[in-house]
Amino acid sequence: MIAAAAGAASRTNMLLAVAALLVLTFSAYHEAPANGYHLDDFHNIVQHAPIWLDKLTLSGLINAGREAFSPTRPLPSITFALDWWRGGGDPAAFQWTNMGIHAAAALMVFALLTLMLRQFLGRLSNHGLWCAFLGAAFWAVHPIQIQGVTYIVQRMASMAAFFTLLSVWSYAQGRLASKGNAFWFILCGLAALCGALSKENAWVTPLLLLLAEYGLCRHNKPLIRGRLDYFWLSLPPLLGMLVVADLASGAGPLSRYALPGFAFRDFTLAERLLTQPRVVLFHISQILWPLPERFSIEHSFSISTGLFRPFSTFIAIAAVFLWTGAGVRLLLKQNARLWGFCMLWVPATLAIESTAIPLEIIFEHRMYLPLAGLAGLLSLCLAAAARRGRTFARVTGGLAALFVIACLASTLQRVPDWRNRLSLYESALRNAPDSARTLGTLAMAYVEEGRLALAASMARRALQLDPDEPYSLETLGITLMDRGRLDEAGQYFSRSFAQAGARASLMNHWGELMVKKGRYREALKMFRHSVKRMPWVSTYHWNIAVTYEHLNECLKARAHWDRFLQLEKNEKDRQAVREHLAEEYDAPGGKCSPRQK
Repeated sequence: MIAAAAGAASRTNMLLAVAALLVLTFSAYHEAPANGYHLDDFHNIVQHAPIWLDKLTLSGLINAGREAFSPTRPLPSITFALDWWRGGGDPAAFQWTNMGIHAAAALMVFALLTLMLRQFLGRLSNHGLWCAFLGAAFWAVHPIQIQGVTYIVQRMASMAAFFTLLSVWSYAQGRLASKGNAFWFILCGLAALCGALSKENAWVTPLLLLLAEYGLCRHNKPLIRGRLDYFWLSLPPLLGMLVVADLASGAGPLSRYALPGFAFRDFTLAERLLTQPRVVLFHISQILWPLPERFSIEHSFSISTGLFRPFSTFIAIAAVFLWTGAGVRLLLKQNARLWGFCMLWVPATLAIESTAIPLEIIFEHRMYLPLAGLAGLLSLCLAAAARRGRTFARVTGGLAALFVIACLASTLQRVPDWRNRLSLYESALRNAPDSARTLGTLAMAYVEEGRLALAASMARRALQLDPDEPYSLETLGITLMDRGRLDEAGQYFSRSFAQAGARASLMNHWGELMVKKGRYREALKMFRHSVKRMPWVSTYHWNIAVTYEHLNECLKARAHWDRFLQLEKNEKDRQAVREHLAEEYDAPGGKCSPRQK
């Protein structure tokens, strides 16, 4: 499909550019398969039984989509089930698929940029191909994309972006094709549907198709061809006014959908709307100055409580309006419409996640699709530079290539931070030192490493910021239990349960506390919950086997010891269990041996 946009550029050069883009993309993320699960991965994949496909069947895939943890996003859920079947729950299988989706999206960015430059230049020269390649490479290897790639559940964002790009590109292909355009329009519609079934931010696709019609397809043609054009051009501002009226009244469908969610946030709708322009400008600064330490899963970002509180709120809002106004102005000007198309792409693709929906204030993966607009601007700038002479074009192209290399180096350094919870949140602490969630999650990571004193210190810091932070409460319960202060530990476990429910790790630690108190039946209930939620965690099978032995239920204990041996990768622990089984189950005088029983 990409070769169809080649124009005057040779097919060989086109294929070389595609190959180079793929090599660059996979090189940037070559360490990602060693990364693990994080955050919402557990709700959507690890703890969600419909995903655990052990046999590939059509009914199993359909069920994975129908029973998706996020019901409006069935397509990613189906791919999660496929990856679970391929890898048996190993996150590496999911990481490889994420990398493949990102590479496919990069090719779609490249295809869209080549189509744009063919319109801009009249024909796609080899220099134009180089400009498109640099734009797509910038998009593919920039470190702000890392969350959309190695954070497994954000496959939803990358799939939605891929299908959105495919839909826009197909539409433009169909509009510019001299014949056979029905195929392209059908592909456009199917891609838009698939995007909508991947994540809600793909619902902006109709707006992007409208933008492509007037900004890309009519770049050097009259904007108005008939009365219907006035309707289509007036539609976005009219819809915008309807949204404002809806939110202002608090009684419209959007208000009924969005406003209840703010009851669970520590900011209001107005505060979110005031804060988001500052967030966008911060992301732009990350894009322009992509040092690896500037990227994080968490950021300490203050809430705007008024137009001038802080004063940067007013500056950011003014910048967003100026950017959008400039984009509209360029869109209306013949032979400048592609610039407007790229500029307006950014606010259009942020319109859902960076406005009234009660989402977290800041997440870097929200720039995954908007970055394509900035990639387009980069390609247009490089192509325009050629008009000022070959030397100037070479200098600007070289500088752009160096910037892409710098982005690649930053991504290579940042990707391993997602290896596990400890590495991810140690890096996050630099950017969010006052985040109770960051401190609490890091405290639990230190528990997993056996560094209980440091874990307790982190947990106490977190509870000073938020007395109800659940991971910190669990952490202090674990450290108190380790010191023999069982009743106090139970109080902390109970408080953690009240804040975040029956998490597998909490119930496992609480069960260990019950074992220490000799309350084995209560411990069994807790361990069963942990095993049911996460049956592949070997530690849970160890604990439940020990508890069954305390109750002299040796057959049940043996089943869990066998399961432990199937799951555990540490040979030292496996050997310890084998020796225990040989002594207590197989030897004539063992506690659980057939003769003894």
